[in-house]
Amino acid sequence: MAEMKTLTDLFVYQLRCMYDGERRLVKALPELEEAASSSELKRAFRAHCEETDAHVERLEQVFGLFDQKSKTDTCEGVKGVVKDGPA
Repeated sequence: MAEMKTLTDLFVYQLRCMYDGERRLVKALPELEEAASSSELKRAFRAHCEETDAHVERLEQVFGLFDQKSKTDTCEGVKGVVKDGPA
C-alpha cells in the first residue's frame, strides 16, 4: 500500500480494494453456480454474477474519472470468502 497523503489517495486505495473484491467475485460466482444443487440458487448466482460484472464496469469508469488506471489492491475480506468457497 502506497503512502496516503490526501483523501483522494484514500479514495483511490478503497476503489482499488473494491475493484479487487468485485473481480474476485466475478471469478468465484460461476464456480458457486456450478456447485449449487438447486436451480433457484443457480439462477441467483448467475444473476449476482451479472450484477457484479456491471459493478466492475462502473468501477472502471470511476477510475477514469480520477485519471487512474484500473488496478487492484487486495481485498482480504473477499479473498477469504472466496477461499472458503466450494473446493
